[in-house]
Amino acid sequence: MRRLACLIIALGLAPGLSAEPKRDADELLRELRRNDSAVQNLKTRAVNILAAVQDHKNQYFHPPEQRLDVYLSSPARLFSLESLELSSAGQRLLRQDFDEQQVYAMRIGGVAPLFHGNVSPGRFALDVYLQGRNADGEPVDHRATMTLTKSRQPLTLELRVKDVPGGSGVGLDALEREAR
Repeated sequence: MRRLACLIIALGLAPGLSAEPKRDADELLRELRRNDSAVQNLKTRAVNILAAVQDHKNQYFHPPEQRLDVYLSSPARLFSLESLELSSAGQRLLRQDFDEQQVYAMRIGGVAPLFHGNVSPGRFALDVYLQGRNADGEPVDHRATMTLTKSRQPLTLELRVKDVPGGSGVGLDALEREAR
């Protein structure tokens, strides 16, 4: 806005334009607004095109009959998650470390996206390895293996870290969700 004011003042002081500075300034302002509107329209169209390309890419690389999405939630109050590792058939799919902010967000209801990939239809094992600290600050490791069946529909899985009295003090539930 400051540049516009300087431009209007400069145009008002320019020779030959000083006869009707108010009218020229209003016309210039209308033209700037039209240009701004056109630029915003182009930006919106570019963002929509990029989103369509990304959707097409996802459909191509992750067809519905093979797609697996894994999310993590951690409403556990006594266990503080530090890292998680996912693997299937001996192949590591993911290793992720979590900071205090992420753990807090999951503790109050947030869900973190972990994995977006492909799995062949049929039965497969998913291994989860958690590391963290209990309420006393002692390190805790927890391993869980789950056998899942992948149909020809996308599979969306929520891994939920929970407090479990006794033992290591932590457990893991796997909840199948409707595909998004």
